[in-house]
Amino acid sequence: MADLNVPAQIQNVNISESFNVDIVNILLPQATDPLSLPDHAQSHRIFAHDSQSPDQSVAADSVGNVSILGNVSGANLSGINTGDQDLSSYQKGLVLTSVKTSNYTANPNEFVPCDISGGGFQVKLPFAPADGTRIVVKVITVGTNAVLQFSTQGADVFTKSGGNTSLYMTLSGETNTVEYKASSNVWYIISTAAPSNFAIGFPGVDAVTPIGAADISINYTSRVLTIVPPLGYFNVYTDGGGVITRMRKTGTQTFPAFTDTSGVWYFYYDITGNPTVSQTEPDALLSTTIYALNWNSTLAGSAKSVTEVLQTHQNTVPIASRDWTKAYGVVWQKGFSNTNNLLPSGSPNADGRNTCFSLTTGTNMDDNLYYTITNSTGGLQFQQDLGQTNPTLLTLSNGGLFPIRYQDSIGQPLVLSATRFPFDFDSGTNLPQYITGAGVRTPVTNTYFFVYYVYAIQDPRNGQSIRIISDGSQYTSLTNAQASTWATITTLYPTLIDEIRPLYKLTFEYRIAYNIAVKKTALREVVDYRKSIISQATSAGGSIAASSVTVIPTATLLSTNQQAADAELDANKVPYTGSIKDEDKGIYNLKAATVTSKSAPTFTYTTGSLTGITYANGLTKVLTYNGDGTWHQTVITFPDTTTITKTGVYTGGVLTSVTVV
Repeated sequence: MADLNVPAQIQNVNISESFNVDIVNILLPQATDPLSLPDHAQSHRIFAHDSQSPDQSVAADSVGNVSILGNVSGANLSGINTGDQDLSSYQKGLVLTSVKTSNYTANPNEFVPCDISGGGFQVKLPFAPADGTRIVVKVITVGTNAVLQFSTQGADVFTKSGGNTSLYMTLSGETNTVEYKASSNVWYIISTAAPSNFAIGFPGVDAVTPIGAADISINYTSRVLTIVPPLGYFNVYTDGGGVITRMRKTGTQTFPAFTDTSGVWYFYYDITGNPTVSQTEPDALLSTTIYALNWNSTLAGSAKSVTEVLQTHQNTVPIASRDWTKAYGVVWQKGFSNTNNLLPSGSPNADGRNTCFSLTTGTNMDDNLYYTITNSTGGLQFQQDLGQTNPTLLTLSNGGLFPIRYQDSIGQPLVLSATRFPFDFDSGTNLPQYITGAGVRTPVTNTYFFVYYVYAIQDPRNGQSIRIISDGSQYTSLTNAQASTWATITTLYPTLIDEIRPLYKLTFEYRIAYNIAVKKTALREVVDYRKSIISQATSAGGSIAASSVTVIPTATLLSTNQQAADAELDANKVPYTGSIKDEDKGIYNLKAATVTSKSAPTFTYTTGSLTGITYANGLTKVLTYNGDGTWHQTVITFPDTTTITKTGVYTGGVLTSVTVV
């Protein structure tokens, strides 16, 4: 075997020992610059052969281009002109070019290694070359957010007539081999890099290749969701048995059609990377979620999609953190300041200033998915007319437009079109209505109070991101209405999708004497829910909030839920003024002075829940609640500072007894 001097641009040419190798060297004149070659340098060949095949050869010219003449079966070429990068996919009859770092138009039958560490660029295929022309493009070095665009020219396309004109490559070692069919002007992809590879990260859409609401569309007739990635491709990460896998999705992605069946539909990539549509919620800690919608098959057209939710979470959130944020719910980030001119009492102005309500632009965060809802009359996604934000200018002509979410008697989701009033009303009588859990739009009784909640959801459709919802009841007093909490809503509407951020609780009063222009209604109280911790609704079999337990009013009792009824009974009780014997005191250790005079109690509410009662004689009650909104404990403190503590004992989530200390 002879010594071999190869050009400096060609290093580590390795040919496997599966056949005999004869190396013939054509010596070159020595250059003073070891990195240069003389202009008159000749081609150099490495001859390899076995007993069954004629001589094969690898040719290298003076600038480092290498080609295989013939079929070197079993040969392994590595590190040619690439800084020891693997080019084992190099194929017969191709000219290996120098490593490309900027835009390049390939010549027929070239192997083009590309370094995108300095930024992305484009490699163009030759236009209308000879039939059978083959090109290989390979990414050998990657860069942050860098994309290699591999494109056709003229009328040429990839894969099929009418196909794409570009492929996009970002992964290290990613390779595409294409061959030209002249009769159809099509470059066929005859081999490509594996569609997945092990990766570091968490389940979700690759943060380097994000997908947003603008990239997703739904055909409500064919019931098909489509993704058109802005880069021409995107990567998804899934967790298959503890191994994070990255998968490339190139070109337009079409999910399977879903059936015309009511309920929540989820769109996601499963752990094997397959686009999946199901009414079973996926495990977001394993799959890549994309979208969800609440479908009502009894409606028509696009109205069937009552609620839609963007779920393209990126792969940057650790599983433990995502598990916690899912339990906590959507978090308010900024904005959504409210504009109102509420009246604690008295007649509202006929121009609507004391009845209407508006919001500023704001931002929420669902896990790591931030979305901003813009106060705008434009027609873009996540835009909505949220109303006049200057309270001195707020009227019934410029209040916020908020669709009203409710449901029918069997729980099918429904929505009413938005008006300038933040509550439902009868279009014939112009009088306000609350909506029961069975979907009955019920006129409010004269002098009664009613409650609507304002909430945000990541529904990207124009005008649909902020909605209002009735708590299903009316109340005889503002105090009773204050017992209503968000737990009332989650219990009353089990089909609400989780990704909700409650913003405000609005309490109104209706009086027949008020002006009909404002639906005879005044805004009496606004409670800010933006920073409140909202727990999920309790599942069947567990306990539920007292405010969600229905009470049928009897005798003088007017309240329609248990918590309000308790407060009403407490407020209306008649103190005992007779004598008390010591043996009658029992465990309560009552003192006669405690109950000898009638007092008007003061009620204290925190985020809509009754948390304290104070009597004029000094007796106090402090109430606390469990995380699911159920009652936990009441501490009674008497004027002489003695106390009684009542604590609820739960078994399997159900209140079974009360301990008294």
